Amino acid sequence: MSETTPTRQRLAAIMAADAVGYSRLMNLDEAGTVAALDAAREAFRVGIETHQGRVIDMAGDSVLAAFETATGAVSAALAVQGRLEAPVAGVPADRRMRFRIGVHLGDVMEKADGSIYGDGVNIAARLEGLALPGGVTVSDAVHSAVRHRVDADFEDLGDQQVKNIADPVRVYRVSPKAAGQSTARSVAWTRGRGAWPQGPRTRRRLVAAVLLLVIVSALALALRGPAQELVARMHDLPGTTRPGEVAPVTMSLAVGAISTSADQAVPVGAGEALRQDLLGGIGSFERNIRIIDTASSSPQGDDRERVRQAGARYLVEGDLRASAGLANVGLRLIETQRGAQVWSSRFELPGQTASFEGAAARRRLVQQVAAAVENAETNRVLSKPLEQLDAMELVIKASSLYYQEQSEATAAEIRKLAERALNKNPNLVPALRMVAVAVDMHNDVDPHPDHERYVRETDELSSRAVTIDPRYAGAWSERAAALMLRGRWNASLEASQRAIDLDPYGSRVYQARAWLMIMMGRPAEALPFGERALALDPSQGWSLRVECEAYLLLGEHAKAITTCERASGLDRDFIHDSFLAAAYANAGDLERARAALQSMLKTVPGYSIAQLKAKRYSDHPEYQKLAERYWYGGLRKAGLTEQ
Repeated sequence: MSETTPTRQRLAAIMAADAVGYSRLMNLDEAGTVAALDAAREAFRVGIETHQGRVIDMAGDSVLAAFETATGAVSAALAVQGRLEAPVAGVPADRRMRFRIGVHLGDVMEKADGSIYGDGVNIAARLEGLALPGGVTVSDAVHSAVRHRVDADFEDLGDQQVKNIADPVRVYRVSPKAAGQSTARSVAWTRGRGAWPQGPRTRRRLVAAVLLLVIVSALALALRGPAQELVARMHDLPGTTRPGEVAPVTMSLAVGAISTSADQAVPVGAGEALRQDLLGGIGSFERNIRIIDTASSSPQGDDRERVRQAGARYLVEGDLRASAGLANVGLRLIETQRGAQVWSSRFELPGQTASFEGAAARRRLVQQVAAAVENAETNRVLSKPLEQLDAMELVIKASSLYYQEQSEATAAEIRKLAERALNKNPNLVPALRMVAVAVDMHNDVDPHPDHERYVRETDELSSRAVTIDPRYAGAWSERAAALMLRGRWNASLEASQRAIDLDPYGSRVYQARAWLMIMMGRPAEALPFGERALALDPSQGWSLRVECEAYLLLGEHAKAITTCERASGLDRDFIHDSFLAAAYANAGDLERARAALQSMLKTVPGYSIAQLKAKRYSDHPEYQKLAERYWYGGLRKAGLTEQ
């Protein structure tokens, strides 16, 4: 009697790759081609695993891999192509081993042995065939998910009819951006060293996350008022409306019904229960967003009309299916004025929604919705004249400046825009936080920072934020950092715990707590918080960075190296390079230590140990002792100058 291999349907980002002209290369030089293929396989393996992917198959000259996120898949594809290009630079064109790579985001059938099948895999393979040698092509689903999250240019190749796929596929050619032209966005509110994130990419992630937290606040607000319409502080905006309609509000979001199908094994009321679960698991955030919460029993057409007339700019609709003990949820984001769908995706949630895993999965789902709204709102705001921007739009405009060169002039312009927003709305917490971000940037780029002023302004801004909104978890994490800089260690721990109590399923509050424990010279106690942050959101490079520093300060060099290399794959930052240089040097690998140090000095030329110490990330004596021994000491071994 034969057994059927268990399978499950899930959403995945699929990478398919194939060598160009492999048979011809084998005829020309069999031994050399086999050696080149082995090297290429290793490059793929490292690139895939670094970006949290999984190799499915490497049969012959092809590669198949699956990723949890489209961002990870595209980042891995670009990284692999970059790594493969260097070894063939001096090889004649007709003897180069180059690969085509295709990436698609879609449903796959996954067997218990890890193998995957289905149209998602087939489309990725067809996209690979449309790529140039050494190039990457992606589907429209991938483009929508990553276009503001990776440092890349996208060339629209239009709809393509591909073999054995009924509907045409929209295809985009992807290429890395030239140096200095990064426009990647991220919606993760992460903490940096000191009171505010340090390093160009980490700061960008903080700024873009202002938008995420505002969107999430909109969802949380739906729990605190009548179901049909909840109104918080808001501004009227200029815009085109129909007679009797309200102009759409910046960052406004309506939460519509999650429908179920009669032919699905879904309990009655499960869609509405899931909608309430999603809203209820968010926590408390800013309450300056207008929400229209439509009843689950309303037809979708009625939802859209009611939402548009009430003035919400976006509507989330959804559907729920049952799938092998999992809840398969489809979500769509509609721009209400045009009735256009701007984003859609499917997610799988554990059947036990009350479990930690279920709560964490719901939180990730909401964050992806927030990312889609943030992308749409940023594009809209950047097309408007400055004089027409309202307070929240000025915050969004300020955040976009982080994709320019980091400088004192940029910091001044960001602060100017944020303060202009505060003139319009003195209680707009995202504007307060944007002022703090400008303060951080100025401190970071100023060769002679005024530490006392930095501490004072950080303290004032975070205190004001928690006074305005005492149930805002993110503000309490920042308050904890500000208190730490003041040397008020017990008060800092209390503020950090307040953030966790308000948002127990948010990865960032655990990231912030882990970082705080390190700043207090207690790296071993930081590790459990970092692990919890990673369990909630595995894509967060900042969580890995915290673990990397903890292992470095514990003197566990091998673990520090492994973790920092993974963190660097997700989020490049000169601080990562400094940790790596110190860890390599402490482990006795001076060649790699010097290479990491040179990578750091490309970002911060002329940097010295004295400048690093001048940042005064923490004045705690236990931290200073550990940093001197393992961080500064390792950097000295790697060759970083004292002055």
